[in-house]
Amino acid sequence: MKRFPSRAAAAVALAFALLAASSVASFDKAALALTSQEAANVVDLIEKLKAEFGDFAYDDDEADEWFEQDAAGQKLITKAGFDQKSWKTAVDETMKGFFATIPEAEIKKILDGARQRTESATNLKVEQKKALLELIEEQRKEILALREGGKPFVGVVTPLAPRIRKLTMDNLTER
Repeated sequence: MKRFPSRAAAAVALAFALLAASSVASFDKAALALTSQEAANVVDLIEKLKAEFGDFAYDDDEADEWFEQDAAGQKLITKAGFDQKSWKTAVDETMKGFFATIPEAEIKKILDGARQRTESATNLKVEQKKALLELIEEQRKEILALREGGKPFVGVVTPLAPRIRKLTMDNLTER
């Protein structure tokens, strides 16, 4: 082990080592950020696979399920250059970025509508209404958290937002 002439020299060497380590860590983070090509590939693949797998309803498991179904069939996801981990990451970042593009007022309007329909439903018991209203509140919190987590990806995802909306939100009115 190399000896330093003084504690000050050792402290300076340690500071440089920490600076180098933090630079590498931040470089790795930047290198792993969602690219516009990855986001476009995600949307292209969801559009192609929707006919086979049905509507894409984003949650923690959806990307894994689609990867596994595709791996047993056409393997379009792997042919596009994704492994299961990179696919899940790209889907998560793309969808979070999409949620961040939706104005908070629009989210509030959608959830307020669901809340009003639940409250005025005559075919539900009081306990059922209460459970649904709690679920709507949980959804609100989850969506706002997704929006917050998606802010770093807004710039990449914004050009794709109309296509993602068509794949996800446009079918909300059909349900």
